[in-house]
Amino acid sequence: MHLTAVRQDPIAIVRKLLLSLVVLAAAMAPAYAETPKNLGAFKKWRAMTVNADGNRTCYAMSLPVTKQGNIKDRGQVAALVTHFPEIGALDQVSVVLGFEPAAKTPVIVKIGGFTFKFTELEQDRAWAKTHANDKALVQAMRKSNQMIVTATTTTGLKVQDTYDLSGFTKAYRTMSKACTS
Repeated sequence: MHLTAVRQDPIAIVRKLLLSLVVLAAAMAPAYAETPKNLGAFKKWRAMTVNADGNRTCYAMSLPVTKQGNIKDRGQVAALVTHFPEIGALDQVSVVLGFEPAAKTPVIVKIGGFTFKFTELEQDRAWAKTHANDKALVQAMRKSNQMIVTATTTTGLKVQDTYDLSGFTKAYRTMSKACTS
């Protein structure tokens, strides 16, 4: 029997752990994090910062303007771009779907003429696999006016959420400035 060591990307591990914290902090302000500080609302996007266990996290977030697909008891839905400056992880793009997507089925994100596949899935969250994809996503978000997220539930229902990107660039700049000062 051969045992194979699996080397996991430390940024990916931290991203998964902290994203859950950021989303929960934004919604409920748990005991492990300070209350998120609102840095400003910019049309459909909001810039926020929160400290958790002494680590600063800054993020821009938005809620979808339309949701297609009838999912009973769907949870919170949001798109986020997050900076974790203490570990050098910037521009982490993720979506909170509000449901668990079908295993091994990528979440498709369309921005302008670009299509991205989010293949990192955990519970109701999805991420791009690489930092290069995150950078390309942020650039596309800054230049476009709409983002469409399509996912499939574990029961095979196709769900589509549409995000208005107006205000994204200002929210992104504001949260970036907060994480560099």
